Amino acid sequence: MLKKLKFRDWSIGSKLLCGFFVIIFFLVTMSGYTLFSISEILEQTEEMEINDINAISMSMKMNEIILQLSPLFEHALITKDKALLEDAEKSKKSFDIFFSEHKNFSRNFPPAVEALDSLRRHFDSFYAIGREMVQRRL
Repeated sequence: MLKKLKFRDWSIGSKLLCGFFVIIFFLVTMSGYTLFSISEILEQTEEMEINDINAISMSMKMNEIILQLSPLFEHALITKDKALLEDAEKSKKSFDIFFSEHKNFSRNFPPAVEALDSLRRHFDSFYAIGREMVQRRL
């Protein structure tokens, strides 16, 4: 029958070798976990970077639309051209599209959502006043 060896019966070399393998096992395990964590962090960073770039792009496009509307309403008031109101309506639809896309990118960041909602209220007010002024003149 086989005799069970107890740890205290092992030679000093066997004990050192066993300790070495235990340390190597823990090092390999921790290295694997670290590499997995780093890849997750890089993936999340890349996703955040893409979202931030898209959000900045949407903000710039929304800003361009807002900057275009004021001269458009002013020109419509001066020339009494109804076609300019149609252009303003197209700009509003573009703003709506960019707004919803931007809000979608920012949904996980409540302060950005609040700022976007505030911007939306101000834009709608600005658009309604500009359109009303032009329609009164026509």
